[in-house]
Amino acid sequence: MSWGGDCYNYGLLALGQIDIVFEYGNKIWDWAALVPIINGAGGSITDWKGNPLTLQNKNKSVLALGDPNLKQDVISILNS
Repeated sequence: MSWGGDCYNYGLLALGQIDIVFEYGNKIWDWAALVPIINGAGGSITDWKGNPLTLQNKNKSVLALGDPNLKQDVISILNS
């Protein structure tokens, strides 16, 4: 587990060095440039409910996964 690190953590995820990054309280400028990077690396980046991140994202949560197959399990844990 890591506290802080911002964009560095997402870079580690895209490189396959870590599996999960989850944050809360993010603004669009915190995640917008990361979406194509994570998706391009074969990962997944959504809110904590599994919804795509959009300009209207009121949730302010971000869940990035190196392996999209983990999504439902991680979402269940985050929302329990």
